Amino acid sequence: PGRRGTWVLPFPGGIEALPNGLLIFSAAAAVLYLIALRQPASLKRAIVKTLSIALLAGIALTQGAPLALLAALFLACTGDFLLAMDGEMSFQAGLSSFLMAQVALVIYFLSQYSAEPMLWLAEPWRIALAGVAVVHSIYLARILWQKLPQELGALIMAYAVVITVMALFALAYAPPMVLAGVAL
Repeated sequence: PGRRGTWVLPFPGGIEALPNGLLIFSAAAAVLYLIALRQPASLKRAIVKTLSIALLAGIALTQGAPLALLAALFLACTGDFLLAMDGEMSFQAGLSSFLMAQVALVIYFLSQYSAEPMLWLAEPWRIALAGVAVVHSIYLARILWQKLPQELGALIMAYAVVITVMALFALAYAPPMVLAGVAL
C-alpha cells in the first residue's frame, strides 16, 4: 500500500482505471494458471494460460502501443494457447507463434529505439548481460536439442537465434524497465 492506505499502481486513476484493473486481473490469471498446471491439458487450462498475456495486450491497446508490440503480444497469446494444448502439432504451431512474436519484438525495438545510440557501447553492464544472454541461449538450445525430437531441431535453433537477437536489441536500446520485461 502507498500513502493513506492506497495501492501504488503503475497507471493513473487508481484501481478503477482500466489499465490498472487489467494488470491486476492479468496477475490473478497468472497465479490461477500456476494452480491449473496440475490439471491435464484442456481448453479451460489453455484459456487460463492465455488470459494473463491477453490482458497485458489489452493494457497495451488502451495505452496506444505501437503495432509491432501489439502484434508480439497477440502472437504470444496464440503461442501460449497452443502450447497449453496436447500434441506435437500444437507444440510446433505454438513455438512458431512465439518465434514470430520475437521477430515482432525485434521490429518494435528497432522502430522505437534505432535513432538512439546503442546503449551497450556506453554502459558496460549491458555488454556483460549480452554475453550472459548468448551463453544462456546456447545452453538452453543444446538442452532442447537433446530432449526434443530431431524433426524439431531447425525450429528450435531458429527460435534460439531469434530470441537471442531480440534480447540483444533490447540490451542495445531499451531502458532498464523494458529489460526487466524482456528478462521475464
